[in-house]
Amino acid sequence: MFSQKLNRSNPNTPDELKICIRAARKELKYGIPILKVKNYTLEDIFERRLWMLIPFYIFRYEKELSQIDSDEERLEKLRREYERVAEMLDQECKNGRMRSVTGGALCELSRTVVEKLASKYKNVEKEVAEVMGGKVLSYRSKELYQEALAKGIEQGIEQGIEQGIDKGIVKGLANLAAGKYQRGESVEKIADDLLMTTSEVEELLNHQKEA
Repeated sequence: MFSQKLNRSNPNTPDELKICIRAARKELKYGIPILKVKNYTLEDIFERRLWMLIPFYIFRYEKELSQIDSDEERLEKLRREYERVAEMLDQECKNGRMRSVTGGALCELSRTVVEKLASKYKNVEKEVAEVMGGKVLSYRSKELYQEALAKGIEQGIEQGIEQGIDKGIVKGLANLAAGKYQRGESVEKIADDLLMTTSEVEELLNHQKEA
């Protein structure tokens, strides 16, 4: 057995963590490489598909958050950097290297980490959370739309009429909205997820009731 307290890396942090496992009279030793976020550029992270490091990218600025929070120029620079992260995630999804749901999850985790780490720095928290939070909604909406579209096409084909696909999509969206509403989600929340107005969602729910 072993006990090791893991901290943020510093100049004295080794590149490898030594682990010793003792069982009966045998002893096994392993060396586990330590990933240090600050050693990887955004290009490295995406080229090597080290996507798990993205939520922790903000740690490279941890010691500078106080200065960044009160400096509009540095704050804008940080926002542009996270906009670049979001764009690169979007490109990974578009070229098929990453699923949209994965991109959304990474944005959600990035926003959560920033909210915890920068809770004392409201400007930093606001700028980054705004960028990554917007992407979360975007990815979620893409997934929901694709799900509704797939259902609509299937139902439209089954109906076998000229405008069947359009009618099927409406029916698919109505079913999706009704399911979310039945699970307790508000009309406003459903509207945000589907990129629709509340009146459009209400119309879908009424359509479902009449069907």
